[in-house]
This record gives sequence, structure tokens and C-alpha cells, in this order.
Amino acid sequence: MTGFNSVTFRKKTIDEILRLAEETKCECIEWTGDVHVTDVNIAKETAKKCDDLGIVHSSYGSYYRTAHSDRNELKRYLEICSALGADTLRIWAGNKGSAQYSDDEWKAVGECIAKDEELAAKYGITLAFEFHPNTMTDSGKAALRLLSMCNTTRTYWQPRYLGKDEENLSCVAHIAKNVHLFYWDLLGARRCLLSKGERKVQGFVDTLKANGFNGNYYLEFCKNDDEDCFRKDMQTLLKLTK
Repeated sequence: MTGFNSVTFRKKTIDEILRLAEETKCECIEWTGDVHVTDVNIAKETAKKCDDLGIVHSSYGSYYRTAHSDRNELKRYLEICSALGADTLRIWAGNKGSAQYSDDEWKAVGECIAKDEELAAKYGITLAFEFHPNTMTDSGKAALRLLSMCNTTRTYWQPRYLGKDEENLSCVAHIAKNVHLFYWDLLGARRCLLSKGERKVQGFVDTLKANGFNGNYYLEFCKNDDEDCFRKDMQTLLKLTK
């Protein structure tokens, strides 16, 4: 399915986001946990609103950092995720780049992941790491190393536009749970319309499909945080992913 991450519009209300989702014919939304869906009651209300519009709400974006956040924080996110009816909880892998972790630290994180997975299993929810700089999943190879320590946890993927996107994606395309897509300039300093990078983004989608990807494509961020740019980007993304 194809949709967007609600963090794209941090300042908009849930109803405003749903209006845009319905207007652009998006199929799914990943709701974020620090704004929008922040507690169990809001999660239940949001799930009903999505269901009434036929919009799937299968993933929830948290800011829990395994091995660094209190596990009670994970429990709270899992309760909200469950109330939302989402089957995937996005978490973060540590708080520094993969190369900065010693072998002993990697081992310790692996032990924490096992406990995180045990807790998530009680809710029937799959954990999946954000693919992001300054975490243990800052490259495809690093993500595979971390996932080798996991039993059920998966990973997201997103481009970084630093020249290694294809290499990173090729490492994890077969195991990616969901992806975040957007188009920025090479250094990631300027957001551009998705259509400007249509050929590159199409390449990402083709690689994912060739590896049996069956997760969701989420648009994340848009040029100038502008609604018109968002509408154009959603139209482009829906075309590229079908």
C-alpha cells in the first residue's frame, strides 16, 4: 500500500491530515507518536476515523531507542500501537552511529533487543528499526549486522542521498518492513518535488519489488511543507508504486 507519514505535517491536526489523505486517495497512514497519536484514547479515535474513510493504519512511529530508553516507554508505545490497531511499531536503534559502538556494546544491544521482542510479542506487534544516520542502522551492512541479532525485528529503509542509496537498499530490500520515500538534493539539505527524482525513486521501488517487498510505501516530508507540493508528491508516488 502507498500513503504517508503523519510527521510530514507535524503542525496539522489529525482531522486535517485525514482530509488530505482522503483527497489524495492515499491508502495508509503511519501515525507518529510524539505528535498526533499520543495516547490510547486518541489511538482508538484515530483508528475509527481511518476505518470510516477506508484508510489503513498498520504502523505507528515511536521514538523509543533500544538499549537507551526505559522499557516502560516501549510498553506505553506498544499499548498505543495496539489501541491503534497497528501491527508494526517503529523504533530506533541506539543513539549514535554504528561505527561508534564497540563489539561489547553491540552484544549488549542485542540482549536488549531480545527483551524488547519478548515484550512486543505479548501485544502481537512487530518491531522495526528506523533506517537513519546516527543510529546502528545507518547503512545497509550495519542494519544486517543488527538484524542478525534479532528474531522477529525488521527494519525500515529510506534514502540518504549521499551516494550509497542503491547499495544500502540492496542489503535490506529483502527484509524491509516499510519504507519512507522523498526526494532531496544530494546532501539532503533541500527538499525537492518527488517528480524531480522520479527516475531514481522508481529505481528504489523496482529494487524493492524485485526482492518481494510487501510492506508500505510512505511519503515522508515534502517541499516547503506545502500542501500543493504534497498533493503532487502523492500523485507521483501512487503512480510509481503501482
